[in-house]
Amino acid sequence: MKKFFAIFGVALVAIVLVLVLLFPVLTVIPLIIYSLYFPVTKFELQDNTLIMKGLISGKTPDQVYKIFAEHPDIDTIEMAWVEGSIDDRANLEIALWVAGKELTTKIGRYGLIASGGTDFFLAGQERVVVDGAQIGVHSWASASGTAIDYPRGHEFHQPYIDYYQGVGFTTEEAENFYYYTIEAAPAGEIHIMTNDEIIDYKLTTTGITATKFIVSELEEERKEDGLLHMTEEQAESAGIEVINKKEYKRRQKARDTIKLK
Repeated sequence: MKKFFAIFGVALVAIVLVLVLLFPVLTVIPLIIYSLYFPVTKFELQDNTLIMKGLISGKTPDQVYKIFAEHPDIDTIEMAWVEGSIDDRANLEIALWVAGKELTTKIGRYGLIASGGTDFFLAGQERVVVDGAQIGVHSWASASGTAIDYPRGHEFHQPYIDYYQGVGFTTEEAENFYYYTIEAAPAGEIHIMTNDEIIDYKLTTTGITATKFIVSELEEERKEDGLLHMTEEQAESAGIEVINKKEYKRRQKARDTIKLK
């Protein structure tokens, strides 16, 4: 009997691995189930700026509606680390609503947005990208396949193209950016856009904003990850303040912050 269970267990693991390889979207099923009951997007209010972290889920729209109802003076959404969305329909819904508010969206030097997070970022009437920010794009995936499985012009592509037009892109700009994103990297990978790509595809409305300070330890991490980084000597010669991680955290903690669920 033990031998049977051992063989059954190995077979079950093998089946799960094959399914995950064939259908990458299955890897997020546990997270999707969790998000049905608990919010996975976190928000903090700092003066009139709303700091956004985590994944965008089906609960995110109600979170945002409630926050803005209680704090109507919010004029900026800073996306600190928004890796993507697990509910594209909800993401496009709330992003279009935010676009109607004519706010500023921002991503700082140590911020990262990707996939659905990148789409949400485009909801800003003014979009600020600080030099060093990471913006990722890739092909979307569903149970029926990935974006690149469908030819250009297919109806599955249109909701995203319509969204880009809805936030101010021309039809040509919307199509160019959308097809670029799904061809830049497969569903299981991420392409980090270069500054030139960020400007060419009009993700920023203000150009690439200069860095005001660098955090020495975080710059070392960027170097190890193969990302653009700056040495202390380069920063000092450019008049950029160099601080350590302890000071960086102190400054973050010193800001008046209201944590929102």
